[in-house]
Amino acid sequence: MLDTAISSPWIPPAQYTGQNSVEQARSKILAVKQALTLFPYVLWLDADAMFARFDLPVLHRLLSLSIGKDVLFSSEFDQPRNATDASIEAMQASLRVNSGVIFFKSSEFAFHFLDSVYEEAPNWMHWHKQKEQSGIVYWQQAHTSHWLEHIRVLHYRYFNSLAGEEYQEGDLVYHVAGGLLKLNKFATVLEKCCKFNCRSKLWKLRFAHESECNTAIYKDS
Repeated sequence: MLDTAISSPWIPPAQYTGQNSVEQARSKILAVKQALTLFPYVLWLDADAMFARFDLPVLHRLLSLSIGKDVLFSSEFDQPRNATDASIEAMQASLRVNSGVIFFKSSEFAFHFLDSVYEEAPNWMHWHKQKEQSGIVYWQQAHTSHWLEHIRVLHYRYFNSLAGEEYQEGDLVYHVAGGLLKLNKFATVLEKCCKFNCRSKLWKLRFAHESECNTAIYKDS
C-alpha cells in the first residue's frame, strides 16, 4: 500500500528567474528524480490533485497496470469518459497526456527519460504555458519508439480524474486541473471528497496553494 508520505526537495522560488522560467518549468522533474533515488516507486500528484479513495491497494493496482513499463501517464481530459481501453492502447504513440499525476518506477529508463526531458527544455519551453507537460509531449513525438517500449498511457479514469463531469464517485484521484483550485473553492472540494471518505483521515493530506506543483511521494510499506 502507498501509505507513507514524505516531503520532497524543492527549488526555492528565489532561484527562479521569472514566473515562466526554465527553472520553474523543470522543477518537478528534479523533485521526481531525487525521490527516485530514495524509493523504488514514486507517484507524483500536483497540489491540485487529491486521493478520493483510501480503501484501494494503490501500489498493487499501479504495478499491475504497468507490467513491462517504467512510467504510467494518464490521458489528457479531452478523451470521452467511456473511451475503451482498446482505443486508448491504439493511440499510445500520439495520445495527449496530462502530467498532473504520474507513476514512476526507479529504473534506468526513468532516469534517462527525466534527464532527457530536462535537457531538451530549450526545444519545448515555448509550448503549453512553458511547463513540463510540454517537454513530455515533445519527448513523445521525438522518441516515439522508446515511448512505446517503456511508457504506457491509461485513460484518466484509472488514476487522474478531472474534477467536474469527468469525475465519477469511486474514482481514485480527484484533480482540479487547469488552475481551477482557488482558496474559495478549496473547502468545497474537500467536502466533496470527504463525503466519499467519511472514515478516512483526509486531514493528513497536505496541499500547497502557493505553488501549482507540489509533490506527494509515497513509499511501499
